Amino acid sequence: MQNLLKLHSEGMLSLVPNVGFFTVRMDLRDITDIYQSRECVEQYVLPLVVSHITEKDKEHLWKQIDRQEKALNDGDMDQYNDADTEFHCYLINLLNNRRLSEFYSNIRTQYRAASKSVVTEGSRIPVQEHKDFMAYIDNGEYEKAIQIMHRHTEDAIKRMQEGFVRIGI
Repeated sequence: MQNLLKLHSEGMLSLVPNVGFFTVRMDLRDITDIYQSRECVEQYVLPLVVSHITEKDKEHLWKQIDRQEKALNDGDMDQYNDADTEFHCYLINLLNNRRLSEFYSNIRTQYRAASKSVVTEGSRIPVQEHKDFMAYIDNGEYEKAIQIMHRHTEDAIKRMQEGFVRIGI
């Protein structure tokens, strides 16, 4: 019951008293709202943390990129989404702001539910964008790293919108 209440508080389930829980159907407006929220958090956090990413952080982030590639090669979209979520949440968590991290995690949970049916082979593009981001971090080109992640989020909403149109949602 507690898990259902948690999903309800995250916006993933609706509750009809004396009836039960139901999954929430997301539409294109919901996806746009999620991406705008995600972009606000990332645009605030990334400039504050990119120059403080340690070698240990880099290893962890590169590991998530490797997981994404393997998952794509294996056709395992759940693993792909796990690695993508871990990559992004790890960056946000570097700020050490518990409330912002929880808010962002909630956004990512909602995104995952909506994206599950539209993740495709085109998902190699965000993996390359993650690689480009990390290459800039490795080279100390922090402004370029921030720019690539900004474009990454902008392009992601376009890919999600195209996916929704493709599957007729």
